[in-house]
Amino acid sequence: MIGKVSRGNDTAGLLRYLFGPGRANEHADPHLVAAWDGDDPQALAGWQPTHDGRRHDVRALTAVLEQPLAALPRRLSKTVWHASLRAAPDDRRLSDEEWADAARHALHLVGLAPAGDDGACRWVVVRHAEDHVHLLVTLARQDGTSARTSNDYRRLGQACRELEERYGLRRTPPRESTATRRPTRAENEKATRQGRAESSRQILRREVRLAALSSDGTAAFLVDLRARGLLVKLRYSAQDPGQVTGYAVAWPGDRNRDGRPVWFSGSRLSDDLSLPRLQRTWRPVGGDRSAIARPPGEHRRPARRPADPVDVVRGLLPHLRHAAVRGTSGNEVDDLARALAHLLLAVARAVEGARAGPLTRTADAHLDTFGRRPWRPRGTAVTVLRAAQQLTREQDEGNTAAALRLADELTRFIDGGRSAYRAEALGPSPAATVPGRSPRGRGEGWCGQRRP
Repeated sequence: MIGKVSRGNDTAGLLRYLFGPGRANEHADPHLVAAWDGDDPQALAGWQPTHDGRRHDVRALTAVLEQPLAALPRRLSKTVWHASLRAAPDDRRLSDEEWADAARHALHLVGLAPAGDDGACRWVVVRHAEDHVHLLVTLARQDGTSARTSNDYRRLGQACRELEERYGLRRTPPRESTATRRPTRAENEKATRQGRAESSRQILRREVRLAALSSDGTAAFLVDLRARGLLVKLRYSAQDPGQVTGYAVAWPGDRNRDGRPVWFSGSRLSDDLSLPRLQRTWRPVGGDRSAIARPPGEHRRPARRPADPVDVVRGLLPHLRHAAVRGTSGNEVDDLARALAHLLLAVARAVEGARAGPLTRTADAHLDTFGRRPWRPRGTAVTVLRAAQQLTREQDEGNTAAALRLADELTRFIDGGRSAYRAEALGPSPAATVPGRSPRGRGEGWCGQRRP
């Protein structure tokens, strides 16, 4: 079961949507299945919006839901809490009574409507499809105080895990607070309308990662971003106007209603892509030892290492096995896994090009699991990153043969080595990983392998 959370201020507008036809007439038989004071079926029926032949009249329900807001000493910045609970497509269809029980359990764990709390928030549950329901909660308690929503997303995830066990639904991986943010529904729908297979956020995240991987410092990174066709906007220090402290990128074809580019800062794409985090990564690998001035000057890349990256990785394989077998710490395993994931991304670009294929999606999924976890590569991970850097820089020369050999060697290592070293050190092979799966949970190894 998947739960999503959002907040807003328009109770009436949300109710009109929930009881309306939907964006593509996908809503069927919208009706209330539970409410804050609706244990009695007759009382629940009294809150049901009437239908005049064209639409549901939600004014009475809106008024009664918003009554507690008038008792607050000051207006809240967000007055409505909205969540959806969705079962998997192959799960059995829950009844209205089961969905009502699921909603009560979720609101109890989140803390907006604890069981037995007469002063809790007012809420309703609307069902307009077979596989999901919507929870609407007014963020003002009936005792005259404002509701607290801290950790609501994590608590809703806990409720989903418990409801899966209660109703025998498909188990989904636990949520990970260090996972990279996923594209929103609006971003995915926009990409579909524009005929793109991926959202701008996903494309930009991958291109920025590749630019960071092929660079050894801030100046080279910014030059590479522009060379990839991205729009780049810089942020400068207030104390030192010549010091670059951040950046934002935009996909040339992605614009808002006003025709302006839709900008994504590095941290908005992924926490590990903020400029300070990237600079921490470049230093151990041998770059970014000095700041850049406005505007960035011409960048001259250092001479390429003559060694074939395939030979570099082949020489690393025994060390990687040894590092896994000897009982490395969790941080060392994470460093090694993340470095290998960067190497996979470099291989994927050389083999599949800009069009994301299975190997690219696998590399993205691996990197997304680490996206919000700070790191500074060390030891063998630094050497792996250097090999990935070299491979990324050589792509301009069309060196796909080396990438293909490297992909083969790397896959053999991950597949064939699992019996020789701890499985949680590197997880399943890239080919066996299903792209798009939820990120790993707390305490899990790379690609979901749980550590003892």
